[in-house]
Amino acid sequence: MLQRLNGWQRLWLVIAVLGLLCAVWFALADGAKHYGLKGEVLLEFDRPQCKGVIEMPAGNKLRPEPGLDSPCWNLYLYRSIYADARSNPQDYADHMGSLQRSRALETFAFAFVVWIVSIGLLYPTGKVVGWVFRGFFPKSSP
Repeated sequence: MLQRLNGWQRLWLVIAVLGLLCAVWFALADGAKHYGLKGEVLLEFDRPQCKGVIEMPAGNKLRPEPGLDSPCWNLYLYRSIYADARSNPQDYADHMGSLQRSRALETFAFAFVVWIVSIGLLYPTGKVVGWVFRGFFPKSSP
């Protein structure tokens, strides 16, 4: 089947496949950028002075809040931002992985729609360009 494609169709197919690969890469990178594991948070789970942060209800704040120079600052941010924040390193990794997958799927859904529209517009554009080029080089009749 691929052998029957003309040059424009082959070019369209290559661009479509590369575009889809870029959409997948973009979605995975976006998920990792927003919800990647932070080593500081993992380390702070093991610090004894962070016990109060671990025991605070998820999604709440401490009074007074730890300062930026606190050895528990990153863990505090995680536990205070997410209402479903976890209380141990393994559950934290699972939680962030879940958020990362959700973000990547949402981003991929958007990128997939953009990809479909783009390749849908690219094919007729190629047909028009090919038609114009053929007009400049008419076939001579014998």
